[in-house]
Amino acid sequence: MTYADRGTTFANGTRKSAHIAIVGAGLSGSLAAVVLARAGHRVTLIDKHAVCPKQFRVEKIAGRQVELMRKLGVLNPIAGEATLFRDILNVRAGRVVDRTQDPHFGIRYEDIVRIVRAQLPVSVDLIIDDVLDIQTGPRTQQVCLARHGTIAPDLVILATGMADSLRHKVGIGRRIIAEKQSISFGFTLAPPTECAPAFQALTYYGAGVANRIDYLSVFPIAGCLRANLFTFLDHDDPWIRELCRNPVAELFDALPGLADFVGQMEPIDRVERWVMNLSIAENVGQDGVVLIGDAFQ
Repeated sequence: MTYADRGTTFANGTRKSAHIAIVGAGLSGSLAAVVLARAGHRVTLIDKHAVCPKQFRVEKIAGRQVELMRKLGVLNPIAGEATLFRDILNVRAGRVVDRTQDPHFGIRYEDIVRIVRAQLPVSVDLIIDDVLDIQTGPRTQQVCLARHGTIAPDLVILATGMADSLRHKVGIGRRIIAEKQSISFGFTLAPPTECAPAFQALTYYGAGVANRIDYLSVFPIAGCLRANLFTFLDHDDPWIRELCRNPVAELFDALPGLADFVGQMEPIDRVERWVMNLSIAENVGQDGVVLIGDAFQ
């Protein structure tokens, strides 16, 4: 059953809006709530956190994401709190590949979610609660909450990220395509005041496949430089421990020529990491429920 099939048709052929329950108010769920509510649907947005917890996820908006956020009507409020940068130097193995001038916006994931939640129309019912159970069917669904009882929407949208329990309750599984396929790292740098880099942002690609480093991205967020390193390392690689102990020195050693571009920068916080499994949801053709974001694939 498609989303267009839901709702009620009156005798004169007009349709009333559907009641849609979205479970998960991260970026995907909050964006869906904004768009659907603006389209006239009754939306209940459910999440266990009143404030999105800090976590190492998306840290900038770039490329097609910029146009998508503009199309969804949320770019301006995000851009108002993000750090805009355009001058990106692209380097591979110590040699400049090119220099791009496309707009990028540096901003932490939890701040994006906070800003998008602030765009929710007043008609959206935001409930902070745990979802205990979901039952779905061809007509109405039931979402059982720990403290707010049971609601009966026309459609349930699961935007629960990598969590599996609620998907399993409605018979949707997850197939791992590549377990621990990549590991990303992030930390903050304090740039030297006496010799600032001659660019706003840097993308530095690895010299080859030997050290399993894809690229390093250095870009501004709120007066500092944020470093994001994308790798295909094994999760138990001993180099990860050394990277966390001394990230700048290890990167200078692993990416020859990097120091010539960024100078002697110092980390001012701990190294965060995110391990990514490539996966896809299975048996998603269910009545009354759809998946979006990382919950889907």
